Amino acid sequence: MNNWISVEDELPSKSGEYLVYTKERPSFLSYCGIGVVNYNDPSDSSLRNATRGWVYYGMQVNPIDRAVTHWQPLPAPPKESPND
Repeated sequence: MNNWISVEDELPSKSGEYLVYTKERPSFLSYCGIGVVNYNDPSDSSLRNATRGWVYYGMQVNPIDRAVTHWQPLPAPPKESPND
C-alpha cells in the first residue's frame, strides 16, 4: 500500500507532524531519508513568528522545504493487547 503524497500534488491542510521522504538525506533523518517532521501551514495565523513549511526541530530550527519530496499522515499507534 503506497500512501505517499507528492509535495508537487498536495501539501497538508493543517499544521502538525507528518512522515516525510527526502531524496537528499538531511543528517537528522534516518539513512534512508524517511523521518517525522513538522509542517507549519503558511496560512495558520496562530503560529505567529514560527518558521513556515516543512521544519525539523532539533538543536535548532531547520527549514527543509527543498529536501521533502513526499509526505503522509502518521499512522495510528498500535493497539495494546490485554496481555501487555
